[in-house]
Amino acid sequence: MNYKLFKPQSEESPLILTSVHSGDRYTDLFLKKIKSFQDDYKSIEDMFMNQIVSGLNLPNIHILISLYSRLIIDLNRSEKELDIDLILDPKNFEYINTPRVKGGIGLIPKNTPKKEIDYINKYSEEEIRVLIDNFYQNWHNKLNEIINKVREYNGFAFILDCHSMPSHNPYVGKNKLSDIVLGDNHNATCPKEIIDIMTNSITKEGFTVSINEPYAGGFITQNYFNAEKKIFTLQIEIKRDLYMDEKRYLKNDNFNNFKNNFRKIINDLNDFLINRYKVDIAAE
Repeated sequence: MNYKLFKPQSEESPLILTSVHSGDRYTDLFLKKIKSFQDDYKSIEDMFMNQIVSGLNLPNIHILISLYSRLIIDLNRSEKELDIDLILDPKNFEYINTPRVKGGIGLIPKNTPKKEIDYINKYSEEEIRVLIDNFYQNWHNKLNEIINKVREYNGFAFILDCHSMPSHNPYVGKNKLSDIVLGDNHNATCPKEIIDIMTNSITKEGFTVSINEPYAGGFITQNYFNAEKKIFTLQIEIKRDLYMDEKRYLKNDNFNNFKNNFRKIINDLNDFLINRYKVDIAAE
């Protein structure tokens, strides 16, 4: 199993939390493809977000977490975002050369923020297809199953895709990067009143927040949003120095405090979705 699902005690909430980049397991196949594992490879992972998200103790929301590192396969990419440089014979694949692929962070990454991955062997066609079937499709099939169940009970579904971000972004500058970034693909995937609720709650907990800068949302927010089916999506990025030591890849002394802050933020969102927004949806 490549995911862990925390099932709610009841179906009364439309909220679904996902964490696709916090997995910390590595396949034997990946370890055989690289020269040796380097700690700095972990800089591509949303370390400890799985523990923050799964430790919310909110009994009525679905939480879906990837168990394997995005170094194995990135669930927040289209399956066509293949880097053909990593494949022995790519002729049988349909692929798209997006900016993410060009930057080395496609479906199977070849770069991390701190270090290029030192591959010594390329992937065969069979190996790629096994990864897509057993890791990628398996996870997305489960998310679709959850969405259908939530929509059936509530009339709509809301996906909050949870990520963390390096505290220093060379394109933004450390002093300008907000503590938390909300991404709705530039006002496309999430109703404004929900953005307002999130912004107010984040500010109330003492954090700075920005919208869509520098992260506007990835494949999950773009792909799963469906206005007709009332499936709304939002990405949240959390600055890592709020809860971890980024140089040593360890939790910092503020980890538990931040986890408590985050629980309050998610609780505010969940209460709004259940007690107010669900009523508005039903009235349409």
